Amino acid sequence: SWSFDGDLITSVIHGPTQAGIPAESSPIFSVVVNDVNGTFEAMIAEGAGMWASPKFSPQVENPENPYPQGYIAYLKVRDPNQPINGEYDLVVADRDGSNERIVFPPAGQLGIRSSDYGLAPNDFAWSPDGRQIAIIYQGNLYIVDVVTEAVYQMTFDNGSQHPVWSR
Repeated sequence: SWSFDGDLITSVIHGPTQAGIPAESSPIFSVVVNDVNGTFEAMIAEGAGMWASPKFSPQVENPENPYPQGYIAYLKVRDPNQPINGEYDLVVADRDGSNERIVFPPAGQLGIRSSDYGLAPNDFAWSPDGRQIAIIYQGNLYIVDVVTEAVYQMTFDNGSQHPVWSR
């Protein structure tokens, strides 16, 4: 996913290897951010999981702040040793990876599973203003407000998939 200003790209890479396991077989996957010039790589979330699907938000307008603002969201596996069939949480952080917080699902509930969205990483979508995320959970569409962390269930038929949000 590219940042709104086109200067950064985020992706999932194999994380650190474990003793006796070749790097390409490591079950650990991490979220990184690189600049467009290739001059730096920042580790955002070590052990986030194979299906982390990091995405930058659109630019968030804030009249009180003259600097461009935005977020990065990704799915983070609850058990880094179970990156394929494990349960994930939706995490939102500032676009530099700071101020990371879990925003969905609510505490005490099952995590998001790859069966919620299949193997296609169309698992969540940012709103055009960068303040909300549409996500599929247990076959239903939810809207998560990333500022207030309010959650709204939009469908109840267990048939939702591949959210897309546009103007």
